Amino acid sequence: DKYPVWSPDDRYIAFRSMATPGYEADKERLMRYDCRTAEITDLTPSFDYHATNVAWADDRTLWFIAPMEGTYQLCRLALPAPDATCGTVDLPTVVTSGDHDINAFTMAGEKIAAELCTISMATEFFDVNPADGTLTQISAINKPVYDHIKMGEVQKRWVTTTDGKQMLTWVILPPDFDPAKKYPTLLYCQGGPQSVVSQFWSYRWNFQLMAAQGYIVVAPNRRGLPSFGQEWLDQISGDYSGQNIRDYLAAIDDVAKEPWADETRMGCVGASYGGYSVYFLAGCHEKRFKAFIAHCEQAVALNIFCYVIKNFILGKISALDQQLGVKFEFKHIVPFCRNNPAAQNLNVISFISQFGTFGASSMFLRFGTECAASPQCLFFRYRPYISANQVRFSNCVPHFEHVTRILPLPRGTRRRVRHEGHLKKR
Repeated sequence: DKYPVWSPDDRYIAFRSMATPGYEADKERLMRYDCRTAEITDLTPSFDYHATNVAWADDRTLWFIAPMEGTYQLCRLALPAPDATCGTVDLPTVVTSGDHDINAFTMAGEKIAAELCTISMATEFFDVNPADGTLTQISAINKPVYDHIKMGEVQKRWVTTTDGKQMLTWVILPPDFDPAKKYPTLLYCQGGPQSVVSQFWSYRWNFQLMAAQGYIVVAPNRRGLPSFGQEWLDQISGDYSGQNIRDYLAAIDDVAKEPWADETRMGCVGASYGGYSVYFLAGCHEKRFKAFIAHCEQAVALNIFCYVIKNFILGKISALDQQLGVKFEFKHIVPFCRNNPAAQNLNVISFISQFGTFGASSMFLRFGTECAASPQCLFFRYRPYISANQVRFSNCVPHFEHVTRILPLPRGTRRRVRHEGHLKKR
């Protein structure tokens, strides 16, 4: 429960709530608490989207922002009379429409001012007509800049996934796009893993800036992202490397059919969970990609490691089971925090995980301070490999290995990893 907002008459409190403990991507329900009766009512039980940025217009009307099909829209919800003996809450009215993100809004009387952005425009102020949702731009802070910049076209595509569903994918073309030419193409992998690929304007991952370098940018709303209903969002839990990876491949395959997409020059890029996705795609892309760009991807491994250490000691690991879909199998375990010499060799946790139709593999965690000689190191093992990099975190070494054996790295050796796991000097 979070973000309480009092009604003008001080009788009600509107707030956002998630029903499932420990699940950060659960539906954000809009709730109302009656201070007279202590009754709590779910106001959006049949509304299959999050409710955010909640505000009261009057004692019987709430406004909020909802992520819907890769955009953020302004919604209105009419409530029954305070002392009504019958009647139910209607579905919210989606007031605005269009390919944009409404990030915030302020109300004063009959006026609504909103902050709005798109993939091609940083945030500006817009007037919102509360009756029909008409949007009128009232600021143009960056117009002197835009007057000297040519933006690429943003296409909205619906791609058929491997399980027959429709997936919204944004495709950003380079400025001065010529359909007679062929362009290198980048697949964007979203982090989170549960954060929507919307019409956001980013100063970090800016699609227009990427396209301006001469790339086609493909940004799919793969499984596990909000704004397409809770079933679409929930699917990734327990399937981190399954259907959402197949969604990525479906998106790039769809765009690769275009005559202007150069199939010989394709890459994928992402950060955090997106970086994890890039690593996984490196092992199952079947020669689609020529380049893999991963940013802060080791944070995923480090977070898993720290989470497991903490919850292993406390005896609480159910939340990780839900998120990663892993089954913990304890073999010869001596608790990590006990002063027992046997723990130096026997404290091993094995993860047994099923990665969809791409095959099954195991992840191993071992605790210790040395990597080369000691068996107590941290290992993550996926199919067929994640990375040959060894990245040190204080006294522990996340060591990404091949499915069959560890790949050591002699000092001064640069390497290329084949699918079969062989190393070559170059």
